[in-house]
Amino acid sequence: MMRFTQRTLAAMTAAAITLGAGLAASAEPVEFDFKDPKGVNGIVFVVDSELEPITGMIGGVAGVVSYDPADPTSFDGEITVDIGEISFIHDGMTKALKGAKWMNFSGEFPATLTFDKVVSAEPTDDEGHMLDVHGTMSFGGKELPLSVMIEVTHVADGAEKRGGAKSGDLLVLRSMFNISRLDLGINENAPTDKVGEKITVMVPIAGYSK
Repeated sequence: MMRFTQRTLAAMTAAAITLGAGLAASAEPVEFDFKDPKGVNGIVFVVDSELEPITGMIGGVAGVVSYDPADPTSFDGEITVDIGEISFIHDGMTKALKGAKWMNFSGEFPATLTFDKVVSAEPTDDEGHMLDVHGTMSFGGKELPLSVMIEVTHVADGAEKRGGAKSGDLLVLRSMFNISRLDLGINENAPTDKVGEKITVMVPIAGYSK
């Protein structure tokens, strides 16, 4: 019969810790799908100006992001929205934006934010991480470099609680950043006292583990 001395127990404990650390280090990032089965995901944006602040919303959120909660710098992937699903409170403004003078499109019109590199990751109070991410926005044939702060929260077994899936985890992304209307090539001749040059984008979306 094997006798468990203090030295033996210490050796076994050290081996277990080493094995656990090795398993944690070798964990693979999980993919999260942001095509929301509940249809709740959306992007809000504000175009502020002296005379007419404008607020709108964009649906058609999709994309896949990979993430390992044990290694926040593993964050990778892309998010796409369908600009064809843009809407304003004023229906006439929605119609005008899609016309030749402004964006000149009909049907699907994708805009994609690709995450290229995580520069830093800091823990947050709600057990998430704040990531400084460098990426690229693709819009109407243009590609613009972007640096955005993204709060990433992993919710283990959160899919059933939210609804839309019977099981799995959730990954919630929250971000706010600015882009230039002129850089996007949207009606450079518009009067800036009514249509601001800066577009503030607010992103609160959730993805399901695949």
